[in-house]
Amino acid sequence: MRTICGAIENSTTGADNADKALSVIVASRLFDSIVAVVWMLTMFTADAAAWADGYPAAGKLLVGALIAIPLACVFVKHQQRFSAVLHNRLAGNGKANLGKLSWVVDKLAQALLKFNWLTTSQLAVTVGLLSLYHLFGALSWYYLAIGLDVNVPLLSIIWIRIFIYLATLIPVSFSGLGVREGLLIVLLAPFGIGSSSAMALALMLLSLSIAIGLLRGVLEAVVMTVGTPQTAPTSKRREKR
Repeated sequence: MRTICGAIENSTTGADNADKALSVIVASRLFDSIVAVVWMLTMFTADAAAWADGYPAAGKLLVGALIAIPLACVFVKHQQRFSAVLHNRLAGNGKANLGKLSWVVDKLAQALLKFNWLTTSQLAVTVGLLSLYHLFGALSWYYLAIGLDVNVPLLSIIWIRIFIYLATLIPVSFSGLGVREGLLIVLLAPFGIGSSSAMALALMLLSLSIAIGLLRGVLEAVVMTVGTPQTAPTSKRREKR
């Protein structure tokens, strides 16, 4: 995201481009995961709460958003402080004594410490855009499910979609293939959705993901091929005159 990429332009002078790139990747993935987890838990709570049964889905979604967005901002804001504590604790044991997993965690913590932290306005914009990303993603799932006669409430679709999204981030399969299908069958079963309908929805979602990826690739290739017209240098323009 632009707000995240712009935030490290003024980071530590001695850091090389590789460190900056790692800092952006780790921070953006961490931000996305935090926002996703907060939204998933909030929507699951609103969906499962017995006291909220009489409220319309739009009202519960609005209340959930008013809770999820500030919470996500708070958690994201305190990640650098947590990273500093984690790095100091791991580094205090001596590099030679760190296990492989601890070494990796320490490298990620160091990457976050090199990130020039977001201002309040940048933080709000980042969390807001990530929230919209997950909401629009859930809407696409919701309307695809309606097209296949898979009737699941919107709030349920939101937390189910985010849960599967987080599960597919675990590198156990290519692009979450198999993970998405298996989880959809399990998570949609309580709603009375059969395995065949869940599998059909999973295949539709996979097709949509591939189509969007191909479209992005084509657009990127066009942009790289055509390029941006460069303005002629001032001296050459003067010579032409």
